[in-house]
Amino acid sequence: MVLRDEKTRRGVELMKRFSFFAMLMVGVIGVTMMMMTGSGWTKSITDWEREGLRGRVKTVTFDQGQEKRRTMTHFFSNGSLQSQSVYESDRLRKELTYEAKGRIAQAIYWDQEFEYGYEGENVSVWKDGKLVGEGKMDGYGNIIALKSEFKVIEVLAYDHEYLGLGMPKNILTNGRFGVTFSEYSYTSKGQVERIKSSARNQPVIEVEYDYDDKGRLIREGQFQQFTRYYTYLEFDEKGNWIKREMLYSGRGLTDRKIETRTISYWE
Repeated sequence: MVLRDEKTRRGVELMKRFSFFAMLMVGVIGVTMMMMTGSGWTKSITDWEREGLRGRVKTVTFDQGQEKRRTMTHFFSNGSLQSQSVYESDRLRKELTYEAKGRIAQAIYWDQEFEYGYEGENVSVWKDGKLVGEGKMDGYGNIIALKSEFKVIEVLAYDHEYLGLGMPKNILTNGRFGVTFSEYSYTSKGQVERIKSSARNQPVIEVEYDYDDKGRLIREGQFQQFTRYYTYLEFDEKGNWIKREMLYSGRGLTDRKIETRTISYWE
């Protein structure tokens, strides 16, 4: 993304400051679409469906072209997310690993590695064998609070209205750099429709997402800042896209690039 506006740059930098434990929370958010049954965890929809994937997908390697950014995603054979790794210029930026139950087990952010532990409603976060964070879960298995010496992250509300999804609705982050408040809204398939973030003395950041009738992202944009449009060019034998064009437009600048995916399947 090309950022030439100073206010936008400052807003993005502010969001990056919260990346330490906020990044770990993002990993939790990605798998909170589950409900509790008497004997364990079930999901109302699979992560395959939430990602708009067809067939029993095993791995997806997403190459974002000239951004030199590559994302590798692995799924369990039941459709649950197993891990996701993001590389920039072939260097691992972050990696999130999940249990078969859907709970986050490990998170790596650049050179920092965190392990998660669970006991009843309590969550613990460990780094180099030292306890660095503690949290609480609700009855759906969603982490609703995560505290460390750096900040407090509290999910104020979850949205269970659609298909029994437990997706975060409001998130409050209170840390050394101040307070930020984020609001999320979703489609009935659990796909993010809008994210609105605000912090003191910073511009409000609001990003909206549009999808086609097959659940494919066709537009994302930040009001008066930028818009990305996606056109799908090639598909594999299962109907999943493997090549698309992205058109970027914002602040008088335009850019086009080709993005690709390599997909493997469980037999």
